[in-house]
Amino acid sequence: MVQARRAGGQQIRLHPQPPKKKVHGHRIPMHDLCGRRQQGKRSFDKTGKRCGSRKQNTLALPLLTAKGDKTQLDLLDLMRNRRSIRKYKKQPIPTREILQVLEAGRFAPSGANQQPWTYILVTDSELKQEIRKEAEAVEVSFHCKAPKSLKNWFKKQGITPQKSFLTEAPALIVVAGCTKVPYWLESTWISIAYILLQAESQGFGTLTYTPSNTSFLNKLLKIPKDHQPVAIIPIGYPAEKPSPETRPRKPLETVVHKNKYGSNFFKVAKIRLA
Repeated sequence: MVQARRAGGQQIRLHPQPPKKKVHGHRIPMHDLCGRRQQGKRSFDKTGKRCGSRKQNTLALPLLTAKGDKTQLDLLDLMRNRRSIRKYKKQPIPTREILQVLEAGRFAPSGANQQPWTYILVTDSELKQEIRKEAEAVEVSFHCKAPKSLKNWFKKQGITPQKSFLTEAPALIVVAGCTKVPYWLESTWISIAYILLQAESQGFGTLTYTPSNTSFLNKLLKIPKDHQPVAIIPIGYPAEKPSPETRPRKPLETVVHKNKYGSNFFKVAKIRLA
């Protein structure tokens, strides 16, 4: 167990030990926690062969409901409740708060531990205006070439080439990755995920804005050629409150397969989500 000290010397647990004997919130009647099959009653035919179907296992959602493990619950709640924010209050964010968000980003794992990410914090209003101007020019071209299905989705979501959040948000975090190192893109996106969750935990709204062409950022922000901008993350206090039902996620049973694609995990394992 890893411990840290608060101001005043009090120790706090950073990584609580998971429960060893019980898993609260769901039942796994056919196996114990080590994966060993438990003995259950089964019927036999006249030849002595086992017959009859097994009872379905029942898993209650949310799956992470172990009592006493508040860390898991908090993290799952952050993931479940976070939504993209496109409207921001003008209230500035203290520098210390933003640095805490970026501190989380640098703790992300990376391929070969290369840590290829670079963060450029943009707060200058004139520079944000220039970024918006260039980004909207890229968006106009992208929207014109977008397939019809995507255009219909944009219309339904109220998404246009106008990107007012680039100037309304008090700060922009431009994330770039060093293309010289292996796994730079995958690693950089993991870092972005850490940033989004930390910002959510601090009460800030964010958006992963990914222009189809980001080369204008290299020029405006003097980013080296061997570093490719991946995303612009506006960050600030939300001026809108999307509910978890906004842009709902696919059900777990539609995206989990067992051993091979197309073999639905829940049907094969005879598990029913409660």
